[in-house]
Amino acid sequence: MLKLVAKETIQNLFFHCHVAHFVWRVVQVAFGLRPPKNTKEFFGPWQGQVDSKLRSQVCVGASAIIWSIWLSRNDDVIFDKKASNNFIVIHFLGPWQKENLFLLAG
Repeated sequence: MLKLVAKETIQNLFFHCHVAHFVWRVVQVAFGLRPPKNTKEFFGPWQGQVDSKLRSQVCVGASAIIWSIWLSRNDDVIFDKKASNNFIVIHFLGPWQKENLFLLAG
């Protein structure tokens, strides 16, 4: 479940809340990519960790992660669907994973 703060920010939602922190750590373990700290790093130096031939695929994958965090937040806040654990965000990645994860593994 994503906890709302008094003034929700992009930084908190996508990079610092406990759900985002968990998801980015999964990415770190799975792909060896250091988690981005903020949007500036996400769109800049963070993508420099990978070979230039793979950057567009990594950007798509990272965008899918951001979108999944957003969907999880909406389910929690708007639709009052409380997630039992942080793996719900991974659930939202399912359709993207099936079609595109092989691009990152190569």
